[in-house]
Amino acid sequence: MPAQGVDINRVNAIFQEEQDRFHRQRPRSAALLEKAKYYMPNGVPCAWMDGMYLHQPFFAERGEGAYFWDVDQHKYLDMNQADLSMNCGYGPKVLVEAIKERVANGSQFLLPVEDSIDVCEKLSERYRHHLWQFTLSASSANMEAIRIARAYTEKEHVLVFGGKYHGHIDDTMGEKNQDSLGFSKDFKNKTLIVEFNDLESIENALKNNDVACIVTEPALTNIGVILPQENFFLQLRSLCDRYHCLLIIDETHTQVCAWGGLSRVWNIESDMITLGKTVAAGIPTGVYGMSQVVGEFVANHLESFDENDPRAALGGLAIGGTLFGNALSMAAAKVALTEILTKEAYEKTSRLGEYLSSGLQTLFDQHALPWLAQTLLSRSGYTFGPKHPRNSTEYYEYSDEELLNTMRVFYANRGVWEAISSAGPAVSFVMEQEQIDQYLTVVDDFLTVLKN
Repeated sequence: MPAQGVDINRVNAIFQEEQDRFHRQRPRSAALLEKAKYYMPNGVPCAWMDGMYLHQPFFAERGEGAYFWDVDQHKYLDMNQADLSMNCGYGPKVLVEAIKERVANGSQFLLPVEDSIDVCEKLSERYRHHLWQFTLSASSANMEAIRIARAYTEKEHVLVFGGKYHGHIDDTMGEKNQDSLGFSKDFKNKTLIVEFNDLESIENALKNNDVACIVTEPALTNIGVILPQENFFLQLRSLCDRYHCLLIIDETHTQVCAWGGLSRVWNIESDMITLGKTVAAGIPTGVYGMSQVVGEFVANHLESFDENDPRAALGGLAIGGTLFGNALSMAAAKVALTEILTKEAYEKTSRLGEYLSSGLQTLFDQHALPWLAQTLLSRSGYTFGPKHPRNSTEYYEYSDEELLNTMRVFYANRGVWEAISSAGPAVSFVMEQEQIDQYLTVVDDFLTVLKN
């Protein structure tokens, strides 16, 4: 439904004007796109680079710190940081030097390197699980965690919450994605979807189905910010124990909020935890940690090709990949965890996150809009209505795709890029108050145009 306090005709008029301006000012990207269409569907190497936007894709050229430039030399403050994968910033020198040295000495061996031990030590210190495995993305980490949960519990179903996103994997899709192509016709039969914060529905699902695991973020962040109600995770933990179901916490988008993620801040007791993106400063890496008992199960059920190994007769867990845990990913993760994602850095981004959120709310009030800013330490967001949503149903009551698309292109034309507007802006580890003020100025400009 349209956002409250907004004239939809005004939104459409702004969108058309800004869309035209956007395309006029990016001729080099337009030319490259036409060339690329010969080699890639719609001219992009990943479907999202076209499908997420109503404007034509534009081509990035380089990045530095909190900014990147396109091939037409427009400079953008990145408030979404490539869906948080670049929250450590573009081109941190300490990362660049480590990557150069690692590539020069071999980036992949299909063997462990010592850095992997150092990375696990740092992860264990933060996330309170000391047994870890690596993939190349959080999606793959979630997929393997679910496979382990099914083998461990000998159950089939996966329970997720409305409004979630845990990757384009069969076991967490469904809901608004029911029309997605390429899945088997019955792919949703093992996926249960209930509303976040609804403990009664969760218990009913656990009681009536053989649920292997619940997969959730600590706070839903793909639809603004939806916080757990008081004691939600304490009671969720109790339900998981009662019904012999593993609790998998996906910190991929929330690890940027606090040292040790929200799991540590809120003392969430998980059986497994999954990470990606920022954990290696944008170098492709996924990782998942396990409790002692789950880790021992994994150790006893790893795939083995030795016919004399008792595990060989069991078939082994379907986990692993040629590039998983490669030396380059380990070098990047070690640098990110020791040099960039420090406690002091998190303290700064949290302060700036509060500044960002309060600044947004001040602008909404000044422009007489009944909107609410949201805050989650270094992350912010907003709802286009008078109350904070508790679940996806309440979020969609005030969600406005036309408005979000208009905001995105308006911001882009003024040097601010917010790739996934529905997720809300985030403070990166290389930002200062100057960048937050730049963002708030553009938001103010947009609201001024919107209300006139």
